[in-house]
Amino acid sequence: MPEGKIIKALSGFYYVLDESEDSNNEKVIQCRGRGIFRKNKITPLVGDYVVYQAENNKEGYLLEIKERTNELIRPPICNVDQAVLVFSAVQPSFSTALLDRFLVLVEANDIQPIICITKMDLIEDQHTQKRIQAYAEDYRNIGYDVYLTSSMDQDSLTEIVPHFRDKTTVFAGQSGVGEILASQRDQPGAGFENKRNFRAFRPREAHNPPCGTYTHVRRSGCGYAGFQLS
Repeated sequence: MPEGKIIKALSGFYYVLDESEDSNNEKVIQCRGRGIFRKNKITPLVGDYVVYQAENNKEGYLLEIKERTNELIRPPICNVDQAVLVFSAVQPSFSTALLDRFLVLVEANDIQPIICITKMDLIEDQHTQKRIQAYAEDYRNIGYDVYLTSSMDQDSLTEIVPHFRDKTTVFAGQSGVGEILASQRDQPGAGFENKRNFRAFRPREAHNPPCGTYTHVRRSGCGYAGFQLS
């Protein structure tokens, strides 16, 4: 039976990237889960390695879900190596309490965290600038990788790219803080070209929801010997 990896989940359909040895060309099969999964209260997730049966070149059924190394509830994904925790310096304001909650969550699931603080170019006063830099230094002293990024500074974004090689990476954080990374993924020289790219979008938040947030899990474009989710 052919095997693959779920790269998108939407409305009861699971889109499987075929990874069989005899598959010469990349193809995605739209699959439904067998009833036994529902009976056993098993939900297929983006990131799952699966065995499937294809009815034709486009559709099929999931037959087996391989053992997972880890699993997250929000976003609903599994088999993740590392997490880029994206928080803005301002708009919305940086929250150490929320960041610490994310750190506990990912480390409890044996996922390596990387902290990315965005919107540094939007800081308007020196006090806030020094405060964010002090927070970043505190987390570095604990042992975390911390990156301060700005849409006005391409180098600040590309510094993170080496972490993605040969890794499955999830991007997570507050709504409205991660668009910078997503928008730069196809920019020449940003290091995001030609990557197989996963993105797990978080639902809108009730308070001050930004435009452009999504409510489903999917792969968005691109084979850099790694996967990304945001």
